[in-house]
Amino acid sequence: MADDAMVTLTATDWVARAKKVAGIAAAEAADIERERALTPAVLKAIEDSRLVRLLMPRHMGGGEQDFVTLNDVVAAVAAGDASTGWCLAQALTSTHATGYVTPDVLKEVFLDTNGMVCWGPPAGLAKAVKVDGGYRVTGKWRFGSGGEHCAWWGGHSIVHDGDVARKDAKGMPVFRTMLFRREQAHVIDGWRTLGLRGTRSNDYEAKDLFIPEKYSTWRDSQPDRRETHPFFSIPMLTLYGIAFSGVAIGVADACLSEFMKLAESKKGGGPFAGATAPLSHNAVVRADVAKARAKWRRARAFLHEMFRETWST
Repeated sequence: MADDAMVTLTATDWVARAKKVAGIAAAEAADIERERALTPAVLKAIEDSRLVRLLMPRHMGGGEQDFVTLNDVVAAVAAGDASTGWCLAQALTSTHATGYVTPDVLKEVFLDTNGMVCWGPPAGLAKAVKVDGGYRVTGKWRFGSGGEHCAWWGGHSIVHDGDVARKDAKGMPVFRTMLFRREQAHVIDGWRTLGLRGTRSNDYEAKDLFIPEKYSTWRDSQPDRRETHPFFSIPMLTLYGIAFSGVAIGVADACLSEFMKLAESKKGGGPFAGATAPLSHNAVVRADVAKARAKWRRARAFLHEMFRETWST
């Protein structure tokens, strides 16, 4: 499975790839928002860049990068278009499952496709009844981010033995994620969130769907775990925080950059002296921009410090 072209790539190389995708996403941003989906040009750029394999070990055909690089890659893409950055963050966190599923499922779901898988939390009860060879699943889930572009979806479900919910040693419900093909889900098309329409983070549901055992997994389940690489040691909810904070960093960066461009030509209003000069000449505006950029750099530096500490641990 190893991809020789990625073995020598450094963190800088990966961020450079992300910036190339960001440039294409920025040019397509209006279409993404209008069509409520990533455009073919953006999807091709993501696939060609192999960014979705950023964290996977090299023997899986991955880049084997760390959490700082993950955040920087997502931030770079999100600076071009928020929906594209969000969908990439979702896809990258989903690759955590590659360390838990069987090799044939890994190949079918993650390597023989564009590598993007979407899943979300239950919207009400999502029930996986244990049967011979697998589960019978009925449920509804929320926030299927990027699902429009994914061949495979998942649904986090509570395992049931008949009508009784299975409990762990602490008395908590036992969850497993059921993997199924996109066409096996019914999508409830209701996502219209301004600025993130391209993620199409819809609700979706399935009824009495049979899922073979090997197409089920659960994040952080040690009995399922097949890989010792650090990527698979971190709790998945923490991984979500690392990835999606990159969206916030990237969008904030883009907002500041766009304002600075606007300030070169936009003039202040009112009767006061100097009101006809561009905002970029206004000392108060310049000071406020400098403070905002300092806050951005401080937030990013703190995140990087925490990511390095987490990776080292």
